[in-house]
Amino acid sequence: MKELIYHRLLLPAVERNHDKPCATDASTGASLTYAQHFDSVGRLVGALQGLGVRRDDRFAVLALNSPEYLQMYHAAFLGGGVVNPLNLRFAAKELAYVLKDSGTKVCFVDAWFAPVIDQVRQEAGLEHVVLVGGGDGPHDHRYGDLLAAHDPVIPTRVTRPTRWC
Repeated sequence: MKELIYHRLLLPAVERNHDKPCATDASTGASLTYAQHFDSVGRLVGALQGLGVRRDDRFAVLALNSPEYLQMYHAAFLGGGVVNPLNLRFAAKELAYVLKDSGTKVCFVDAWFAPVIDQVRQEAGLEHVVLVGGGDGPHDHRYGDLLAAHDPVIPTRVTRPTRWC
């Protein structure tokens, strides 16, 4: 029996539903189709690789729910790294500990949480902070710019990471 992995589930879903809505941004009402979502996921895998994230490396997310957050999860499932969702209620000291202990070098953050990540960045050892969505805050890259700068990368073979959280 074949191992049930996300890669085998997402690709057929995109083929069957390519022009149907996949995710809607509650703040703007804008929807992405499965095809658009999949393109963004592939570009995110390429962007993560461009930032030095390999399939066993962690990247963190400290953001509210959004289509971009879903893209980050799907990029991780396709081999773009291991997603490290940070607890929105953690204090700065707790965030610094989790980031440093996990070896996370890239953190995706929305404008609401950007100041606290900037506060712990040096102690945590973060190399890149990516601002997701609108607004402003301390960051190195904007999510949309990163995706626009990379071609989609979809691994042809996805296997389990060699280590788990």
